[in-house]
Amino acid sequence: MNNHFRRVFAGLGCAVMLASCAGGAPAVTALTVRATGAEMAYQPASMTVPAGAAVELTFENNSDFSHNFILINGDEATLTAVDVGGDKAGESGGYIPVNVPGTIAESTLLTAGQTGVVKFTAPAAGTYFYFCTYPSHLEAGMRGVLTVE
Repeated sequence: MNNHFRRVFAGLGCAVMLASCAGGAPAVTALTVRATGAEMAYQPASMTVPAGAAVELTFENNSDFSHNFILINGDEATLTAVDVGGDKAGESGGYIPVNVPGTIAESTLLTAGQTGVVKFTAPAAGTYFYFCTYPSHLEAGMRGVLTVE
């Protein structure tokens, strides 16, 4: 086999390898969560994603109030600590806790009518809480569960 054909076959082999690697990128899992009207609730109140998925969550605040979206890894005590951290951050900090362990992803504080996008990689299989850290919204029921399978 002459050098010309060797180079052609080598080039084809590289092209096939690159194409197979490019096809291995994970698909984005798109989710949408909403807040509407005067309700202190997310719709839906539960969602499921595969472990390790690239997640792009659109948060539509169609409610009468400002809200954010915080996803945490932890139990009720972690949820409370993150909520208290949000209170400490205050409105100027978007009620986003700073240096509080357990936060996986968060949106900015969205006023009525705004939409935001939160991107994150789904953690290991398990159950995770999402909630709003605006004062008194968690206590009013603004929370949900993300199940990772």
